[in-house]
Amino acid sequence: MFAVHVEHPDWPGPRRFVYPGHEISIGAVAGNDLILLEAGIERRHARILLKDGKLIIEDLKTELGTHVNGRRIRWPAVVRQTSHVRIGSYTLAFPPFAVEPLDKHDPYVADHPTEDSLLRAIANRDETSRIVYADWLEQQGDLLRAEFLRVQDELLEMRPGDAELVVQASRLGALATQIDVAWRVRVASPGVERCGLALDFRCPMEWSMLQATQRDGVRHCAGCQKDVYYALSVEEARKYAKDGHCVALDVTSARWHGDLAAPFAERVCDSCTMDIGDAYPDRECPHCGNVIESEMVMGRFA
Repeated sequence: MFAVHVEHPDWPGPRRFVYPGHEISIGAVAGNDLILLEAGIERRHARILLKDGKLIIEDLKTELGTHVNGRRIRWPAVVRQTSHVRIGSYTLAFPPFAVEPLDKHDPYVADHPTEDSLLRAIANRDETSRIVYADWLEQQGDLLRAEFLRVQDELLEMRPGDAELVVQASRLGALATQIDVAWRVRVASPGVERCGLALDFRCPMEWSMLQATQRDGVRHCAGCQKDVYYALSVEEARKYAKDGHCVALDVTSARWHGDLAAPFAERVCDSCTMDIGDAYPDRECPHCGNVIESEMVMGRFA
C-alpha cells in the first residue's frame, strides 16, 4: 500500500490517491490505476512497483518520457519521499503513507443542482437514482465516478461464489483510489461490521441502507438502533470497534483475516504501532511487514 500526490497547473491543489496493492499502471485511458489526461501521455505510459519496501518507477518506452528529479529515466528507478516525478505537466510525489481519519476531510458538495438532487435521493435510499446518477456523470465526461457506481452495483448483485467477484472487487478498489474520499462516502455500499447483537450475527445492512445523520461519516441503523461509523483504514475501524461501535470499512483499505477481531489495544506492532489484534498468522505485522520482536499485552511488553 502506498500514496501518491498528483499536481497539475490547472488544478487548485494536489490530489491524493491511495493504492492498496503493490503495483499501479499510469496512462491516458480507462483501465489504468492512475489516469493522466494530456496530449503526449500514452495509453500505457509508466508503472510503479512497490518491492522490498522501495517504490520503483518504470517508463514504458514512451516518446514523451518520464522524468525523476528533472532527469529522463531510461531504466527503472527508485523514487523516495524527496523525489518528484514528472509526466507531461503532471508532477507526482510520494509522501509517507498515512490514512487521515474521515473527519479530517471536507464534506463533498455538489456543484450542479442535478447532481445535488441525485445525491440527496441516494441518501434517502432511492436505488433508481444511483443508475440515473451514473448516466448523468457519464454525460458530464466523469467516466471514473460513473464506472465506480456501476461496478459497485454489480458487486451488490453477486453471490460469494461468483467467478467475477474478485475481478470486479479489484476493479472497484482501483477506481476508488482515484476518486476523492468525501464523494465515495456519499455513495459507498460497504457492509456493516462489528454489530454486537450476537456473536454469530452477520449484519445484513450496508452503508447505503442506513439513515443519514448530521455527520457524513456517521449513519444510523434503524435495526439495532446504533450509529455506524465509516472508516478509511483498519486502524481507524479498530478504534471504533474498541468503543463498541459498528463500522463500515472503505474499499481502499488493505485487509487481512480477522482484522477487526478483539482483543483491542493489547497487541501492538513495535514498528508502526498498529493495533493488530490476535489474528495475524505469524510474527509479521500485517500492516507494515515488520517482524514483531515484542508484543504489548494488557499494557506491558511480553
